[in-house]
Amino acid sequence: MKTLFDGPLDAWWEYRQRLVTRHDSWHREVSTLVDDGSVMLEEAAQELFPPGLNGTSSSVLAASATWKACASGQPRAVLVNAGGIYGGNDGPAGLWQYLAAERVDDMAFLLLDTGHRVDVAMAVLHCALQWLHREHPEATGRIILAAFSMGSATISSIIPQHRDSLCCVIIVSGQSAGTEHLARLGPLPVLIIHGKHDPMVHPSCALHLSSLSQSSGALVRLEIIEQSAGGSDALERMKLHHLRDERWQLHHVASSWLEEVMPAATIASAVHTTQLLDAPARPDLAIDSSAPQFNSRPANPDDDLLAALSQAASAALPGASASERRFAERAGDDLLAVLSQAANAALPGASASERCFAERTGR
Repeated sequence: MKTLFDGPLDAWWEYRQRLVTRHDSWHREVSTLVDDGSVMLEEAAQELFPPGLNGTSSSVLAASATWKACASGQPRAVLVNAGGIYGGNDGPAGLWQYLAAERVDDMAFLLLDTGHRVDVAMAVLHCALQWLHREHPEATGRIILAAFSMGSATISSIIPQHRDSLCCVIIVSGQSAGTEHLARLGPLPVLIIHGKHDPMVHPSCALHLSSLSQSSGALVRLEIIEQSAGGSDALERMKLHHLRDERWQLHHVASSWLEEVMPAATIASAVHTTQLLDAPARPDLAIDSSAPQFNSRPANPDDDLLAALSQAASAALPGASASERRFAERAGDDLLAVLSQAANAALPGASASERCFAERTGR
């Protein structure tokens, strides 16, 4: 059976349009119930669990939860996702749903539609993890947090409480605002993917997310996927943000990375201790929490991407390492080549994860 990921564009676009309509309706008719305290977020989110066989939904939160158990009964990992502002549990271009069908023999999935606002999303994710720990304690240390767009802020919010339960993190097209707790991840594998011409969340956010994660010693792989600049209509913008046309490359990067990190990450997570909570940040990548955050594309759509990346590495990240500053200074026309050069051995200050990234993007 086709999913939104490998099915026709028309089906995917129709689904996204329904979510946009739901977003507008929720903000117009329901969100005030949350704002005035008529609806308590945690209580409403708890009603999503346990998820029914076909998922459990909440109209007041515009959210849902669906549990996809591992066919073998012994999953290598459990993927829990957090979505973007328009909602949906499918992920970028439908990737999470596709992986749930593809990896049914060795992974379990808690697919969440986290609604249309970050406070709602945080409550849904928090209750989801509480349920998962309670009903599936074997998942502790095997949880993959997978974020899309606004979801990067959502997963950041639960890191202080749930970090020792994680084995790795995936962020696709993630915003940087509200993600300061990524600096408390510790030595976990992190995959950050962004489209070069994303018109909805600027690609410079990926650099900021990478630096935040690396500041705690996370093993970061950063992938900026080449895209052809699209049109300005709603479909083209949504396709670029979701990497719809690049979805098989997105799938390859995510799947191959999971194969590399899941076994080692699962073993390592079993010996995590609370000492990680006090792990010192790397001084060369300290982040200034007062620095401006990149949340969306600049007002001028013609602004040069590399100029924004330079700003992200310099002005917005005053604590950036020497290698990151040299990256900003050396930025040229070809983003992938520059990122590779900045992370390569040609820059003596490059970290091991940056060099690993250079080798991968140079292929």
